[in-house]
Amino acid sequence: MFNRRGFLKATIGFVAALVLLPVRKAFAKKLGIGLDKAEALRTVGGSVVLKIKDRQILFVRDTATTVKGFDPVCPHQNCIIAWDTVSSSLKCPCHASNFAPDGRVLSGPSPKPVKTYDCVLDGERIILSIDD
Repeated sequence: MFNRRGFLKATIGFVAALVLLPVRKAFAKKLGIGLDKAEALRTVGGSVVLKIKDRQILFVRDTATTVKGFDPVCPHQNCIIAWDTVSSSLKCPCHASNFAPDGRVLSGPSPKPVKTYDCVLDGERIILSIDD
């Protein structure tokens, strides 16, 4: 059980996280990527890995109006994951980890979710937010 000092520390940490999360997102870099650079994303179910700002990002066209971005490296043992259009999920070919479209683990052995990136489909461009 918390004593008063422990409770105060936990409360201050929680409030600081609530305050700093929006600030961090406000300072994220926004990059525009034309769909002409990623033809596979013109159709629903298409996916492609692009190198953006020295990092690989797996983009997935999951609906007619949205694109999602993921770190393509499986957190389990660093294999490269891929989008499975049949199950609408991310799959790791090495050890069969399965991830939901929001990055959370559906089945292991991966103990952690896949890192996601904020993306917005704006006409013929993907607007990607990257924290540095």
